[in-house]
Amino acid sequence: MSQDVPEEFRPRLCHVVKWPEFQGYGFNLHAEKGKAGQFIGKVDENSPAEKAGLKEGDRIVEVNGINIGNENHQQVVTRIKSGGEETTLLVVDTASDNWYKEQKKVVRGDLPEVRKLTAQREHNHKKEEDSNSNQENDDPIAFSASKPTFYSNGDEDSSYKPRYCHLKIWPHFQGYGFNLHAEKDKPGQYIGLVDDNSPASSAGLRVNDRIIEVNGVNVEKETHTDVIARIKAVPGETKLLVVDRETDKHYKEKGVTVTSSMAQTEHLTSTDHSGHGSNGVKAHVPVVVPEPEPEFTVAPKEKVHKEPAPATKADGLELNLSVAEMKERIKSKKKQDPRMNKLSFEEKYKEFQRM
Repeated sequence: MSQDVPEEFRPRLCHVVKWPEFQGYGFNLHAEKGKAGQFIGKVDENSPAEKAGLKEGDRIVEVNGINIGNENHQQVVTRIKSGGEETTLLVVDTASDNWYKEQKKVVRGDLPEVRKLTAQREHNHKKEEDSNSNQENDDPIAFSASKPTFYSNGDEDSSYKPRYCHLKIWPHFQGYGFNLHAEKDKPGQYIGLVDDNSPASSAGLRVNDRIIEVNGVNVEKETHTDVIARIKAVPGETKLLVVDRETDKHYKEKGVTVTSSMAQTEHLTSTDHSGHGSNGVKAHVPVVVPEPEPEFTVAPKEKVHKEPAPATKADGLELNLSVAEMKERIKSKKKQDPRMNKLSFEEKYKEFQRM
């Protein structure tokens, strides 16, 4: 627990699981006109919601690892239902909410002071009842932060690891070193080409990875332009939650929504050539993105200066003569038509006699 956060102001990460004998989760989602945010309304007694630590008046900060501060009532309802038989809500009561606002601190599910609570029952029901009887006021059971039962999907999932890649711009490298790719008629945004020895490759991005989150926000239903805007939202760095094809297929088949809060998520950060950062080291780093990629221009072709072609001859004529000289030359070479010669009558008579 963080030393500077009073016990009574700690946020709660509540894992609510449906029980076979109980209808639903046992709480209402409440929104007030003119007041931002989504709140917990009435909480039923002896319900999964009460067991998981939800209280009336709590403000919901995250649903299944996604911040819902800018989402409307219907969007939050949809996120809660997307978990199927369980959902995870990060909440704060009014006093905690005010304390964090006064401290100018952002409430997040990965903060060390967050209390993690669950309505998950042990396989041995009798054992659970004995444990519950020892608790005062029927308080929710806290589970170990090192092994959060609601994030793990079994040992078989350990080989399917989403990657939370923290990319930082290097002073000696232009951009992040990857292309964002989208396919026609296929939902989602994917990683295209990844440059060698780039922030992208150093942070663990791979070709054909599907992007799940950008800076902690789920982008699976967002457009190509929206995702680019989120990546560029904060200059200098960005955080991408990605899955390769096999991992993506695995969790889709199990109906599990991949989030950066999952226990099996691998946290990676880029390492530049000067040694800052640590590739492969787990870290909770602040959210932050790159300068826009420069537009590449092709240099114009150099103009080639051609010397005038030397004078050549064609049909016995010099081609470098002036127009007047050319006319005279043609005139001199033109054959005379004998019929055009003017003869006197006497000369014509003599010519006739010779015939």
